[in-house]
Amino acid sequence: MQKQTNGFLTYLIFGALSGGFLFWTFGELTEAIFTTNKNFYWDELILKKVQALNFPGIFPLMKGITFLGSIGFYLMFIPVVSFVFYKKRRYDSLTALLGSTTGASVLNYVLKLHYLRLRPTLYFKITESGYSFPSGHAMISMAVYGMFFYLLARNAPSPLRYYYILPGLGFPLVIGFSRIYLGVHWPTDVLGGFIAGLFWLIITIIITEIIFWRKR
Repeated sequence: MQKQTNGFLTYLIFGALSGGFLFWTFGELTEAIFTTNKNFYWDELILKKVQALNFPGIFPLMKGITFLGSIGFYLMFIPVVSFVFYKKRRYDSLTALLGSTTGASVLNYVLKLHYLRLRPTLYFKITESGYSFPSGHAMISMAVYGMFFYLLARNAPSPLRYYYILPGLGFPLVIGFSRIYLGVHWPTDVLGGFIAGLFWLIITIIITEIIFWRKR
């Protein structure tokens, strides 16, 4: 029991330090964007380079990938996964997934209204509305897919757990890339979304583990 307690405390401390580092990084990024404006050159340069990519089928491919980070997809994905967790009596997993999704969505909405950054409209390949920073697709996909694959890893046999890291990070990364290619976000919008989404993911995991640790 003492060994489990020590491992749990180490887990929480590592999570808290990681969350603190991400919080600091997000602050540095926003200062660069909204105070010094030094990032705008790199934003435009990267966006143009990404949009210059061209091979058969890339546009519908990017639209399909970006759909995986949309509200329309989550309205199908989240209820199905939640129902499975409920039927299996995995109430901790159900709480974690819903908390991660809902919290990231609300936080993204608040951050967009706070920063009020305009989208790069001159680069649009699809029509998009709303404010730009941080990218909702990048932020929420990091929270949703990160939590989903974390939960799968936690309940998987030890040798297989690390294999869930790749899709847990891979899905958000390709979704964020699709947003840049489609011209609806600056690269720093996507980066900010990743940082904020990972921060909320870690916070949700820590809270869930604390709530359900004694019940396991």
